[in-house]
Amino acid sequence: MSELRLDDWFTTHPKVIALSDAAFRFYVTALSLRAQREAGPRVPFAEMVALVPFSKVKTRRVLLELDARGLCFLNEAGMLEVVAIPRVQFGPSTKPRALWHRVRRALAPLIFARDGYRCGYCGGEKDLQVDHREALVNGGSPDDPTNLLTACGRCNRGKRTRSEAAWREALARGKA
Repeated sequence: MSELRLDDWFTTHPKVIALSDAAFRFYVTALSLRAQREAGPRVPFAEMVALVPFSKVKTRRVLLELDARGLCFLNEAGMLEVVAIPRVQFGPSTKPRALWHRVRRALAPLIFARDGYRCGYCGGEKDLQVDHREALVNGGSPDDPTNLLTACGRCNRGKRTRSEAAWREALARGKA
């Protein structure tokens, strides 16, 4: 499986920065699906609709917005052609917290689905959040899906900046 990394340059790219939240979520989901499939730029539209369940009107509006920016379009065969933005470095984001919130909105549904809608630490199903296995302050990546895990609010708040291993150990000892 290929890896999808969204660095600071991604959300500062002129084609991406002006996207609506819905279009951003759709585009990031399409890029993730494209990376998972390793089958080139084509993604079955039916799979996208299942992953991002917008209304027909909203889906059409999002597709028009992405098509106008040259990021995605639907071909005659019903496949979504996903155009990856060439890597352009504009420098680090001036608002890293805003970057994380935007990326989290786009990736959270994928992380929850990947983890079976359960906390990766205690198995809980309520108050689900996205947690960083390696905290940002400890050098963890804010947007690498392998560094993201579904966590309930209790575990996410309790873990704080501890490593995943240290938190699991605390849970096992009952000191969480």
